[in-house]
Amino acid sequence: MTNITSQTDENHVDGINQSCVTVLKKSSASSTSGFALLSKQQILSGCKQVYDKINYSTFCRKAIRSKISRHLLSVHKSDFRLMDVSILPKRLKERMVKLEVLVNEGNFKHNIEVLKNKDGFLVVGRRENKERNFKIGNYLPCDFCKKFILITTLWLHHQNCSVARFMNNSNEAASGSDDHENVVRLSTRLLNSALLEESEIKLKYCSVV
Repeated sequence: MTNITSQTDENHVDGINQSCVTVLKKSSASSTSGFALLSKQQILSGCKQVYDKINYSTFCRKAIRSKISRHLLSVHKSDFRLMDVSILPKRLKERMVKLEVLVNEGNFKHNIEVLKNKDGFLVVGRRENKERNFKIGNYLPCDFCKKFILITTLWLHHQNCSVARFMNNSNEAASGSDDHENVVRLSTRLLNSALLEESEIKLKYCSVV
């Protein structure tokens, strides 16, 4: 399994006791197989919380421990999507949603690669404690924001997804999401399509080399 700390950029978290910034190892996962979920780690003595959250950049694919929005807006500011975001007021809903889309996109790309190769850690929307013992198969991506959500709570997430609401320009629930089965069907279709696309890209690359 890939050691996350070996590929993590920007490990220092400003203003934080560095002993609270944990090193993620294989034991942090909820499985000992080739790929697993990242679970919450216990709060260390003297720390209010443990800073162990990881996001993956959609542009450079690096694992980012510090604020992912800061990484995107500084390192990848020349990308046209971030140029568009940077001119928006900081607390504007549109800015926050567009950044969320980019953050989720990076994690989604990473997760598809993890699932395809069966190696690495799956990044999910809400990490659970090890005691909950959820498995990778318990999660599916929201077909709007692409965040990996527990299947049992996927319908509820769909009703409140900030990206879905912004896209619909309404506070109403996303259309076509009136039942749990339909939401799961849409998410499964998105996942299968992404896995197939990843396979086709690798096949084309192999045929060239």
